[in-house]
Amino acid sequence: MNAPCRTRAEGSLRVVFQACQLPYMEYLVERMCALCYDRAWYAKSGGCFAIKCLMERLPLRWVLSHQYLFLKALLFIMMDLTGEVSNGAVDMAKANLEKMLTLCGSPVSPEGGQEDLAEAQRKSLHEVALELVRQITSPNSCVREQARALPLVTRVAKELTSHPHQPPHILHLPGV
Repeated sequence: MNAPCRTRAEGSLRVVFQACQLPYMEYLVERMCALCYDRAWYAKSGGCFAIKCLMERLPLRWVLSHQYLFLKALLFIMMDLTGEVSNGAVDMAKANLEKMLTLCGSPVSPEGGQEDLAEAQRKSLHEVALELVRQITSPNSCVREQARALPLVTRVAKELTSHPHQPPHILHLPGV
């Protein structure tokens, strides 16, 4: 890539990342996740779609910082709408969860000035892994299947067990 194009691209990415730091974006995330906890299936579907759009369009660092909120909202949709009229909201939540874990779990190289991104990823995946371990014993079969079927849980658990200061309950994942 030539120098002027690289400079413009870096400037554009900087502007997008700076926009993500605005309080409005935090308000937007709060409201979109709140839709997932609304009573109506169409509100849940809208919240699920909004999470999908945010994940696809915003920088990885931003998604990592909101991954746990998104996980909880998507799991709630699965818990609340399983066995009821959902018009595809449960399937969309499952797909979003898998997409989010794939995106956020993809390897980030700590070289090249991305040490802080790698650390943010490690911290975010640790929180997510703990929540998924909790959900393995969920009374809701849909959530339980999602928690067990995700290969990321195994990979993250192996990474976490390589650190001796981690709590021992991570070492014993049922069904993994």
